Amino acid sequence: MSETQRSGLKAFISRTRNVSKDIVVALATSRPEDLDPQVADRIDEILLFPLPSHLERFKLLKLHLEKYISEPGGRKQGVLHRWSQRPTRNIQIKGLMDGMLEEAAAKTDGFSGREIAVLIMSIQAEIYGSGNFMLDPQLFHEVVDYRVAEHLRRKKLVSSS
Repeated sequence: MSETQRSGLKAFISRTRNVSKDIVVALATSRPEDLDPQVADRIDEILLFPLPSHLERFKLLKLHLEKYISEPGGRKQGVLHRWSQRPTRNIQIKGLMDGMLEEAAAKTDGFSGREIAVLIMSIQAEIYGSGNFMLDPQLFHEVVDYRVAEHLRRKKLVSSS
């Protein structure tokens, strides 16, 4: 633990030593076993948010595909945002079927909602990087397979430490 982290932990522990009606602390982690015992001792309520089911992953893939691929930049933004951003290019989607999203939902078993969003943003980055602004099944499968393999490597690394 770095000196900065140790200092932050000490400050948190000293500020939360006594019960207070004026302070609410919300913690979120996918690795509760890594919490310092003194931090875990200060948790009054625990809410479990399980990883998304197959159907939920399918819906998240569709949602983020629409948000980041079908209509990138489609949400209304403030004046400063429009002034500072370049216009986004329209992306063509060719040959991508719901069955492919079902397959991706099956492959992404164990992914969090954030990991699914990052997966779709990776697809968007590949599309923009390719220069042809088109999503086809081959590109979709390549990025999904790469992200799944990366997820498994990360999981293996965490379990071995």
